Amino acid sequence: MGLKSAFPWWALRFGCSSKKKAEDGKAGIDGMKTTGHTLDNSATNSSEGDVAGTARAEVHDQHYVENNCRPQSPSMQRQSSTLSVQDSICLTYKKAISEKNFSTPKLGILRLDYNYPPAVGDIDSPESFDYPVIYRVIPGLTFEMCQSGELSDEVKVECRQAVQYLEKQGVSGITGDCGFMIHIQAMISDVTNKPVFMTSLVQLPSLCMCFDSDETIAIFTANSTTLLPILPRLLEMCALRQEDKARIQVVGCQDVDGFDAVEKGEAVDVLKVDAGIVALAKRVVAENPRIKAILLECTELPAYADSLKFATGLPVYDSISVCNSFMAGFLDNPKIGLNDFHEAWDGKQAEYTFGACLSENEQGKLKSGRNLTSQISSLSLPNFDDNDISEEDSVSHAMTL
Repeated sequence: MGLKSAFPWWALRFGCSSKKKAEDGKAGIDGMKTTGHTLDNSATNSSEGDVAGTARAEVHDQHYVENNCRPQSPSMQRQSSTLSVQDSICLTYKKAISEKNFSTPKLGILRLDYNYPPAVGDIDSPESFDYPVIYRVIPGLTFEMCQSGELSDEVKVECRQAVQYLEKQGVSGITGDCGFMIHIQAMISDVTNKPVFMTSLVQLPSLCMCFDSDETIAIFTANSTTLLPILPRLLEMCALRQEDKARIQVVGCQDVDGFDAVEKGEAVDVLKVDAGIVALAKRVVAENPRIKAILLECTELPAYADSLKFATGLPVYDSISVCNSFMAGFLDNPKIGLNDFHEAWDGKQAEYTFGACLSENEQGKLKSGRNLTSQISSLSLPNFDDNDISEEDSVSHAMTL
């Protein structure tokens, strides 16, 4: 485009007579008519320029109709010249949003065949989440079976059916309500194209990458005596690097006053247990200053995460944080960019009772009458000498693998 066809930017910088501005302005309009270039909003107020600009805008808009979302054309720019960047983006995608109408992202949670009264903060309490959650029990998947990783063929079928149910409900991702569900992580991933994060342990490789190679990650678990024998296998399944395995320290909460309610299937006295969990964490961190982060393996421990953050000054991760991390990939961030691209959530979780979504035949397969105490006492664990783990290590044990 020739010099006369361009808007005289030097006139804005250095100033010139009104007559000169008018002459050059008309030349700029004429040049743009012949070359197809758009005109700046402030370049002209002439009716001829507006008509030409509108025609160009229509052509410009039509180019993006196939994608149902259009960059702002000159006509849209005139509407949004006084809007913020965020509002302008929302205006750009307004048509596409109205046509696609995404539903509210939902989290699917697979449950053990085990019923108990969860506290807020527990993954089995819907009130622990800021987005809708949908539960589905897997009939026959007891704690014992999940802990061993040896599922019957019948329960494997039940797992697949449970995943299919969650998919029909439109969930965005799938998690589980027991840390030992790392055993079925691969199986669940194979039968769905949704992201699967069955346990908080899937965060472990990332945590190790975030800290120096001589620093430790403490894993808090409900009972270290049941976790330690299978820990090497669990760490392998969550894809932890071999060189990072020695950086893991297991901390058992079985001796915390009041926490035995977890094994009994009873309601936990959260205030009572909170004090015990905090005291345990402070002692463990004082004994090992190399601990730089805490990972709560048990899905009933997130209720104490904030207290642990405050008491230790360390970052704390758990089954809720891993869910929030994945769900953030689907949820609208109201602070930036495009807003309201999916249906708003009213903040009310759907009412749920254990096994309510099962058929009558599936409900007949439930074994939830057995409590966790009987399941743990009947576990068949690998043989290991009591001398291998000291009395002190039964509470906090560092594994070198």
